[in-house]
Amino acid sequence: MDYSLNEFEQLVLKAARGAGLFWGHAEEASIAARILSEFDIDHGAMILLAFDEFNCSNALWKGASFCDEFKLSRKKFFIDQVKQPALLIPFVFLIASRHAKFLKICWNDFEAVVAKDQLFVKNELAIFSKFEPLVTISECIVKEGRALQRIKRARIKPDVYSNLNDLANRTHAPSSTNSRLAGAGAGLKDND
Repeated sequence: MDYSLNEFEQLVLKAARGAGLFWGHAEEASIAARILSEFDIDHGAMILLAFDEFNCSNALWKGASFCDEFKLSRKKFFIDQVKQPALLIPFVFLIASRHAKFLKICWNDFEAVVAKDQLFVKNELAIFSKFEPLVTISECIVKEGRALQRIKRARIKPDVYSNLNDLANRTHAPSSTNSRLAGAGAGLKDND
């Protein structure tokens, strides 16, 4: 199944709220999901895992903190004890785009360079690491690796979509006669 990137981003936003994330974290998770999907890295599966274990060692949490603490004067950053480090890539992408910088993100066997609106990777298989003791983010000048092509539609597997949708549905208030009397929906009489 494929969806527009906007549709996917909004689904992840609602699913994040349904999973119990605060609004700020939910918005950042949805932006991260969109960027990963746009570069055809992940279409929701990693995000679902992150929702299950959302805490301060989670890359969604650490990525948001990294964006808050980023300073142009520092040339190298170290982030330790990271679950699903691939979820840091969108945050590095946002910073590189905002500041027109080339930034490199590395862990173990994986390396990516973010240059404005492009992403170059080396050893793509290592991107799906579940845990890394140390992730390094640094400025660089050279684009290295294979350029990932951007896609225009999110390719969500049916089971991932179903799980995201189940989480998103937790945010909906059940309808009742009392809510309709109070003005929700069309009320008790639908006179259109």
